[in-house]
Amino acid sequence: MQLSTPSLLLMAGAGVVASALALVFLWLANRDVKATLYWALSPICLALCMILFGVQNELPLSVRYLLPNLFGQAALILVLIGCYHACEQAVPLRKIVCYYGAFLLIHCIFTYVVSNYASRLILGMLTLTITSGWIWTCLYRFGRPRYSVSLVLISLSLGFLSFFALGKAFDVLSDPATHSLQQDHTLKAQLFVISLFMSQLVFNFAFAIMTGEYRNAKNREIQHQLIESNQALQEAKQRAEQHSKMKSEFLANMSHEIRTPINGVIGCLNLLLSHDLEAQQKQYAKLADASAHSLLGVINDILDFSKIESGKLEISPDSVDLYELIDSVAKSFAITLDQKQLTLLVDCHGLKHRFVCLDPVRTRQILTNLLSNAVKFTDSGTLQLKLACEEVAVSASTVLQCDVIDSGIGIKPEARHKLFSSFSQCDASTTRKYGGTGLGLAIVKQLCKLMNGDIELVDSNDPGAHFRFHFQVEAQKGGLWGRDIVPQGARVAVLSQQPRLTQIVCRQLEVLGCQAQVLMLPLAGDISHDVLILDMTEPAYQEKQLEALRVLSGSRKILAMCNMQCELQHEPVFAQHQITVVYPPLTAKDLVQMFSGHSGSKLPEPVAPESPLRGVRVLLAEDNPINQVVASKMLVSWEVEVQLAESGKQAVDMLKAMPEHALPDLVLMDCQMPEMDGYEATRHIRSSPELEACRDLPIIALTANAMLGERKTCLACGMSGYVSKPIQADVLQAEMLKMLVDKAAGQTQ
Repeated sequence: MQLSTPSLLLMAGAGVVASALALVFLWLANRDVKATLYWALSPICLALCMILFGVQNELPLSVRYLLPNLFGQAALILVLIGCYHACEQAVPLRKIVCYYGAFLLIHCIFTYVVSNYASRLILGMLTLTITSGWIWTCLYRFGRPRYSVSLVLISLSLGFLSFFALGKAFDVLSDPATHSLQQDHTLKAQLFVISLFMSQLVFNFAFAIMTGEYRNAKNREIQHQLIESNQALQEAKQRAEQHSKMKSEFLANMSHEIRTPINGVIGCLNLLLSHDLEAQQKQYAKLADASAHSLLGVINDILDFSKIESGKLEISPDSVDLYELIDSVAKSFAITLDQKQLTLLVDCHGLKHRFVCLDPVRTRQILTNLLSNAVKFTDSGTLQLKLACEEVAVSASTVLQCDVIDSGIGIKPEARHKLFSSFSQCDASTTRKYGGTGLGLAIVKQLCKLMNGDIELVDSNDPGAHFRFHFQVEAQKGGLWGRDIVPQGARVAVLSQQPRLTQIVCRQLEVLGCQAQVLMLPLAGDISHDVLILDMTEPAYQEKQLEALRVLSGSRKILAMCNMQCELQHEPVFAQHQITVVYPPLTAKDLVQMFSGHSGSKLPEPVAPESPLRGVRVLLAEDNPINQVVASKMLVSWEVEVQLAESGKQAVDMLKAMPEHALPDLVLMDCQMPEMDGYEATRHIRSSPELEACRDLPIIALTANAMLGERKTCLACGMSGYVSKPIQADVLQAEMLKMLVDKAAGQTQ
């Protein structure tokens, strides 16, 4: 029993609907693959085409022949567009629209002008064949080798469809009586319908495989991109490491080249200042020494910034006396403050812990930097340094907060955004007038962050700038008095013409457990207080204060704060009352030491003790003539016996030539020397069989390379200690004593 063509069309249409449903789910699962949308729409159009052909005679005459063919050709056009998207090529919409429009135009002619079924069928079959060829060309040209498997299936499907389409096109010429596909019951017509359905099924498999191939290709591309990215990152990492190494080497070389002559300059100035000089000569020497230390400060800033930038700066916490640290920092500005006639008020009454654990070097650096800026940018007026921390249990963490306030030129609002940026000044004019590298505040901010803190510019309506920084510290044992004698309710009188200074001193005394009272001139008779604190920095009131001291009776401690250039301490009344003299700024340490009797001018002049290094034999290996003189003179002043070697090779040869009993007690080894540097010389001393007696000989590195890691390099090659240039006498002496003690301890074991 043979099925009729309309029945076959309806059955094929139902099958294509099921195919369309499968492709819709394929699209839903792969919506990021744009081609699947067009492939899902294609079988819907094909299903409509077959259904419309199946009920063709029921359609209105005006669309009976046009509508089924319109959907049929649209089905293949959608497949074509999907293939362009799958190949990631631009869709030639203009060509496709012209092609589809030409088909519709010719079909309308064969429908409404010259109505002829054979012409319409041949047109449809030829258009189908051309579209199939276009699809295959697109995939073959742009889809290889990505779609190698699916291309085979689509080629078979398109070839199968084109074969039956062309077969029916040639066959229709022999049966002119047929007027529509619905009336065409020939075997070739029905085979064509079946070929449409079968082609769609093969398309389903091909599209599913093509989606998988698309995914695989994308994964390979991503994998390739990842490999390339990793390679690029690796190359960038290697370049960055190389650049970092080059920068470190450059900075190390620059550090050595700059510090070596600075060591000579500072060393010679120190030797010069150790002699009796005329007042003018001494002033010139001190100015030169201050300039050399300023240059050294700039170099240290650059090196610190480099260390911070590379993440190599380490924080070294230690137990610190905050009173001692603040006093040391504040007093270091005494000369500059006196010269500029500025007043620095140090307020520590908010400190609930005197002894804390922090990095003293970096804290000093932060305070010095901020106070240096405050002094630099303030021509007249008052500076303030305030410190505070909350009371907590011993070993608990608390926040140390510090405010540095000046009354100087201030900071413009539009310049605040670059305040903590590297190598930037808030105003170019300040660079010309005041100098500076623009690194100070950037380093301060990074140091605060390294210590779990931060720094900010506080908004204020007052003139000048107000900086506030904070970081974490750990409370340590010891009260506010430390080892000093704690006075029981001592009564302290404060006489000053500066209300703010008076207020700070009184609050500090109250925190220390004293009873403070403010006095005014002239004094109303005698006073009964245990301690008298006098502010004698105002010349206008000095004579009245001296007169009050002359008529003062009784015994009490008296602390007088005088300007550095003041000669008041030579007045007889100072010796009469055994007045202790301190120079501004007045600090909490001054107040505490006032009760212990170990402050100011009451201290006896220290008697120079016998040098602890007297008679020590030292071999100095140094190639720079100036540094030879500086180091030799420094050692000779300590009564050290010095032998000089001008290179590492000469030092090794000298040690080889010495009998064991004549060997030096230690060696001071410069690291950068001609012929044989200090590293190689040390390795030779430690490993040579001829120098067996020198295995434990202390060797201290003298290096102008102050970069982080230099100490480790020196120790790794066999050196015992490390001192950076410019050489500080106390640091070198301490290191030498430590080496000698360690050597003696090793010999007794």
